[in-house]
Amino acid sequence: MPPPELTYERATGIIDTTLFYVNHGLSNKHLSSIKDIPFPEDASTASKLVGKWQKMMEAHFSTQVTVLTALGYPQSEQGLQIYNGQLQQLMSSAAPGEQEKLRVGSRDLWRTTLGHTFGMPRPNDPEANPGNKVMGVKEELGVVEARDVMYQVSQKMLDPAFLDVVTTECAGILPTDVHLKHTKLQELMLGHVYLGGAEGGGSGDLLDKFDEDGEKAYVILQALIAEHQSDPLISQYIGSSMMKILEKAGLDQATIAKQAGAQ
Repeated sequence: MPPPELTYERATGIIDTTLFYVNHGLSNKHLSSIKDIPFPEDASTASKLVGKWQKMMEAHFSTQVTVLTALGYPQSEQGLQIYNGQLQQLMSSAAPGEQEKLRVGSRDLWRTTLGHTFGMPRPNDPEANPGNKVMGVKEELGVVEARDVMYQVSQKMLDPAFLDVVTTECAGILPTDVHLKHTKLQELMLGHVYLGGAEGGGSGDLLDKFDEDGEKAYVILQALIAEHQSDPLISQYIGSSMMKILEKAGLDQATIAKQAGAQ
């Protein structure tokens, strides 16, 4: 049985143990091998990135479940859902200093997972990243700039032309083939909303500021936004936009969270 409540000590122990496995356990081996996965020569940047992202989420999910199982949580997605719910409750009731340590710990765990997967410098690694910049190349985004970026993302997601593409591309996939629908939706999101250009039919201006290729720029953006993962405005922008896209794709929010590995 899972613990009836999550204490600060348990939460920090879970985060630290998961980070240890990501850095030194089999999880590290799995994540570090993802960047070298072969793809067909004609595969788009979006499809390659989605393939790597899904493999990363599988490894991330597996590592979290392994740690949680040792504390009595169910060895399944349900155990992760229980933990995430308890963590949210703890974040709302803990002392400010404890809240900040939990937030930073969760952020750095996510950034470390991204770094191993895509072969980029990780936080708190002075040898590979002496300036401790995000992914080794970028200063933190302020909350105002982060909100502006994610507002732009939400508006691109709600563009009628893009919504029509989602409806058309997902209509031919059987409703029971949830994984295929989810993969197609991820590829469309990356191609049209983030990458733009020839692959997506958009401008690609969202990632121009990062001065990196499409894949690295997208990873940097995801790492930067992790600093503001609990910001209510950002959650509102993306949550409402995602609901609309899921509707057009014939998916529901619970299903997409399950397929994404409960990121």
